[in-house]
Amino acid sequence: MKLTRDIQSLSVFKRDSSKFMLQMKKTGQPIVLTVNGKAAMVIQDADSFQKDYENLQRLVAENGSELKIPRYFEPAFDS
Repeated sequence: MKLTRDIQSLSVFKRDSSKFMLQMKKTGQPIVLTVNGKAAMVIQDADSFQKDYENLQRLVAENGSELKIPRYFEPAFDS
């Protein structure tokens, strides 16, 4: 993660969202959005999320019940 590139205020993201969408596609890195200088949300492109999700599923399969997937990590779509 490159701090000057990957941490942005919500207002800047709203203004330049298409630029940031291209950035996430190109780098595969998520962006941390801030509100009043504090981290409020992390956004990620769908392809990177899918890869992360598949890697997490693989780890769970390899390690059995030793790993628990956080509820927020379960996608709202069918894979």
